[in-house]
Amino acid sequence: MSVGRVRSLAPSELVFAMAGAYIGYRVRVRGELNIPALSVAFAGLRRKYPVLSAVLEPEDRGYAIVAGTGPLPGIVVSAGDIDAPIPGVCGDQSRALSGLHVAHDSDRAAVTLFTHHSIADGYHSLELLAELWSLYVAGVSGEPMDLSPWDYPESLERVLADRGITKADKPVGDAPSTPTTDAAAGPPARVSDAMRTYTIAAARCRLDAETTSGLLARARKYETTLNGVVSAVILRVEAELRQVPGERLSYTYAVNLRDRITPPVPKPAATNPLGFASFVPSGDLGDTATVARAVTEELRKGLDNHEVHQAGLGFFDTMSAGFAALALLPESERPVVVISSNWGVVRTPRVPGLDFEDFTSVMFEPRTDPDSPIAPPGTYVLSTFGDRLSIELRSAHAPDDARQRIAAIESGLRALDGA
Repeated sequence: MSVGRVRSLAPSELVFAMAGAYIGYRVRVRGELNIPALSVAFAGLRRKYPVLSAVLEPEDRGYAIVAGTGPLPGIVVSAGDIDAPIPGVCGDQSRALSGLHVAHDSDRAAVTLFTHHSIADGYHSLELLAELWSLYVAGVSGEPMDLSPWDYPESLERVLADRGITKADKPVGDAPSTPTTDAAAGPPARVSDAMRTYTIAAARCRLDAETTSGLLARARKYETTLNGVVSAVILRVEAELRQVPGERLSYTYAVNLRDRITPPVPKPAATNPLGFASFVPSGDLGDTATVARAVTEELRKGLDNHEVHQAGLGFFDTMSAGFAALALLPESERPVVVISSNWGVVRTPRVPGLDFEDFTSVMFEPRTDPDSPIAPPGTYVLSTFGDRLSIELRSAHAPDDARQRIAAIESGLRALDGA
């Protein structure tokens, strides 16, 4: 047993360790960025949240979180195109579970916080991003930094069990059908520390604040949510471009359970407390209001009967089996999997001397096997920053194909706003 061992990863976390999955959260700023002060703030962030300084070590049939003891990689700075791919920041989970990259060009910079997905989901990581900038402001203004340490975050399994929700004997509902390694095959292979390159999404739209506000008003009129409205438009576009009936679509999206369980869980107190909602449309996909309400109603039912929670608890066990089952079906009968992840409203930091212009995700896109019978499904990433809705498509599709989808979705959303 390693000195400093914290705990084994739970199944909901293990899948990301097996993939070596890091996610980047990137803000674009204009103004005078004090890079030494940002480096000090990042070091403070790691002290305040010790899991960011931890590493993952293989153990029998899994991985364990182990407190880091060696020197940590510091902030990585590059000059030039701030939208260029980011190489060599994260990839070795045996060395660090967090990283920070700054690309700068004159008075513009892109700052990307990387976190390993096994120890922090998007909601957790966005809280860490906000905290990073709070520590930066304290540093440049000469104020003391609040570095009161947090405990290591708990897993989905732990926070639900503490509230009387445990995994059912048989999975309830559907989990996303994404390929992964079968846990029963034995201990996972150690993730290679080969250099990876992280990029922003090849296809993205960003609506202006007025259009975003209009869509929020439209969602209220439809008696649904913005997520319901965007989901309805995504489903219609996917059906049209794939030329399949709505019933062939299998729509899945992550659900943040932190505020949907009692007592609620603070964002940094849990790693990936995510459930999964599933929806199969029926009827006319052109009726956006009806589809949007149906998406929201299905989510409410799934939360009430805990299908959403059980889909999260069964995520690891059912993914490989679901993917294998799809491969056995004739192509004309396979459900068309559509996945989205709504990160919600991303807070705009208030930092003297800096104007925060944009926010995007940054991810490593593994190559896909052209001979595979099923391509991995793309993922739509939704976020709102500076009162502007953004939709990214991270996809195995060719860039032109992905851009066609995003353009059709943007057109559909703008048409709703102008209706």
